[in-house]
Amino acid sequence: MTPDGKTLLLSTSTSENQEDLWVVPLAKPKEAKPFLATKFYESDATLSSDGRWVAYQSAESGRAEIYVRDFPAGGNRFQVSTDGGVERV
Repeated sequence: MTPDGKTLLLSTSTSENQEDLWVVPLAKPKEAKPFLATKFYESDATLSSDGRWVAYQSAESGRAEIYVRDFPAGGNRFQVSTDGGVERV
């Protein structure tokens, strides 16, 4: 959830893709849209405390790694793990 409580960021699966990240505006949930949808899985997203960045797990490199992107624009992707990475709670 974004710090202002207005938007939910979640991972979901479709028949076409593995897991993708979606943005759901809570005031208008029917206007949900993909934040990051590729042929690779993207999951376990966590928003920064200021809501400007999202960290997530993806296998786009061929194995699970951790990436960071600006939010909500979705550009400026940075890989922050170097030898594989997974989300841990």
